[in-house]
Amino acid sequence: MGKTALITGVLVMVLSSPAYLWAGAGEEDVQEVVVTATRIETPIEEVASSITVITAEDIQRKGARTVLEALEGVPGIKINVNGGPGQTATVFIRGAKSGHTLVLIDGVEVNDPISTGRIFNFANLTTDNIERIEVLRGPQSPLYGSDAIGGVINIITRRGRGKPHVVLTGETGSFGTIRGAVEASGGTGRSNYSLSLSHFDTDGISAADERDGNTEKDGYTNTTWSGKVGIEPSDSLALDLIFRYSDAKADLDNFGGAFGDDPDHVSGTKELIMRGQGTISLAGGAWEQIVGISYTDNSRNDINPPNRSEFDSGLVKLDWQNNLYLSPVVTLTVGAESGKERGKTDTFAEKKARTTGIYFLEQNDMGGRFITTVGARIDDHSDFGTQATYRLTAAYLLHESGTRFRATYGTGFKAPSLYQLFSIYGDPGLQPEESGSWDVGADQDLMGGRASLGLTYFDNRFDNLIDFDFGTMTYQNTLGANTSGLEFISRLFLTDSVELSLNYTYTRSEDEATGEKLLRVPRDSIGFTADYSPSTGSHVGLDILYVGDNADLDFPPPTYTPVRVTLDGYTLVNLSGAFSVAHGFEITGRVENLLDEDYQTVLGYGTPGISGYLGFRADL
Repeated sequence: MGKTALITGVLVMVLSSPAYLWAGAGEEDVQEVVVTATRIETPIEEVASSITVITAEDIQRKGARTVLEALEGVPGIKINVNGGPGQTATVFIRGAKSGHTLVLIDGVEVNDPISTGRIFNFANLTTDNIERIEVLRGPQSPLYGSDAIGGVINIITRRGRGKPHVVLTGETGSFGTIRGAVEASGGTGRSNYSLSLSHFDTDGISAADERDGNTEKDGYTNTTWSGKVGIEPSDSLALDLIFRYSDAKADLDNFGGAFGDDPDHVSGTKELIMRGQGTISLAGGAWEQIVGISYTDNSRNDINPPNRSEFDSGLVKLDWQNNLYLSPVVTLTVGAESGKERGKTDTFAEKKARTTGIYFLEQNDMGGRFITTVGARIDDHSDFGTQATYRLTAAYLLHESGTRFRATYGTGFKAPSLYQLFSIYGDPGLQPEESGSWDVGADQDLMGGRASLGLTYFDNRFDNLIDFDFGTMTYQNTLGANTSGLEFISRLFLTDSVELSLNYTYTRSEDEATGEKLLRVPRDSIGFTADYSPSTGSHVGLDILYVGDNADLDFPPPTYTPVRVTLDGYTLVNLSGAFSVAHGFEITGRVENLLDEDYQTVLGYGTPGISGYLGFRADL
């Protein structure tokens, strides 16, 4: 903990230094807009919800190869990985478990219907062709239905702009890692396109922690295609086709901890995501309709001779959204969607479930100072009947002082997954999980926009939770859980070339059934970023992440009865850089886990030690 205390002290001194008091005026402000919070483009300052935006520039600066790496250090986020690259990877938001986070790619719901908790596994999601990632914290069921109890992560594909150009990237480094990608994009007049192809290959590390005597490396390969193509046949009609396909193979271990190694255990995953949509503008732009169809298909095999398991799932969804700009004060969004999910494994035949929902969101902008939203949704599930949810938000802006106050309250629900219902461990009598959550916060701009501070208090209650009961060996509805805490966010442009950011999240959690803290939910987490970007186009970045102690379960022999244990906190220090050597060509480099920290995010599973990577980026 001495190392952590030293780093934390340095960060506090940096951001409390008098230096920022005399920094010069900020650059001209550019109003940022987000889409996930309201399903339409909305200036971020008018959004009362807690939201973090990760841009393509942020991803490039950090050298993030995967969306999971891009999410590291985001306030309220806790990442859990069962080993190195390609191993199961999930995300908690504000203490809500991974199945309570809805993941979207260009609005397409990608949570796996056949996974245990209808989670999304981030293991195979690369950052290729991504324009931005929006992380929305808090319940969003009134707009997005089931799974959005804890929050929403929306990954948005790049839209081609300007003259046609090609970007080539390559990288090699530790653990026998090789990565290459090509992206082509452009957009002029009434058409645009953005296409990418990438391949990633690594020898990896042992998924079961090497410190427990596991020495066999678990390799990983991933090939991903991605694209967005758009045309505008007329001024009032736009058509888009979006797709992403990944084909991945990962070596696995049987379990974490001692004797977990297995050189013959492998898994193959193929994931396809497609969406076609049309946007129609009517009544001089006062009425906008978006009609779309989404399709996902996931196939996964788990081979450990002589055993072989097969998993197959998918979702087809139709949606119709109407944006009505009734006046400069009132915007009304009304929509309907219907989706059918399916899933099967080698232990049960294909099962299906249909959910049909209608929703509305009314936004009121009173003089550009007081912005409110009122939203509600009714979902009809083929197995559980009708569920109603609602959400209220308010933001009050004091433009003269750069101050913003905000508050939200919302309810949510999550239907049991097909696996929880129909697998050999399932129970068809399970009922949906429910939630009620609120938060309040304030934000303050300083020094003409050169610095900003934000503080949010959040409180979440989850009822009727579904957990695995080790006594009956089935999934059951249990009591509830509570999480609450604080999120502090700060940002400072120390000079025109130096940007600093610091965030701290405090989370208190309780499982009502046991009175204990929730598993894998740390009380404290800190993220710090420093970036130096001189006018030459080069940059050097420093990222520090601290995650505090948190609980997990162990299953010691001979009884294998679950026992709570504590995972030690850890501090990760990463360096990244890019150095321009010619117009459109730069050398890139990264050092990860600079302090060579030994840590686990899931009990018994290893994580990479210090590693280095060297690459290039050519913009042709």
